[in-house]
Amino acid sequence: MKGVFLAVLTILGAIGALAVHQVAQPWRGALVAWLLISLGLGNLILRALKHYLDYRASAPREVRRPPKRYTPYRGFEGLRVTYSDAAGKGRYIIR
Repeated sequence: MKGVFLAVLTILGAIGALAVHQVAQPWRGALVAWLLISLGLGNLILRALKHYLDYRASAPREVRRPPKRYTPYRGFEGLRVTYSDAAGKGRYIIR
């Protein structure tokens, strides 16, 4: 498999070199510079995008759950406030 890959890569490189050689001399340098820069920047952008997507995939997903229903505390349900004047000062008592 490695041999096939290297053979295909060699053939594509030869075809690319022949295609660049067909361009007129003043434009050939600009074409080579454009190819090197665009391939280099494209490679960097694709690597950064791959790392970003891997980072996003590794982050835990937030599961949307319905909110819990609020049930008020019913421990004080039977209590009531009463007014007592037995001591002569008038107090409010919780019973």
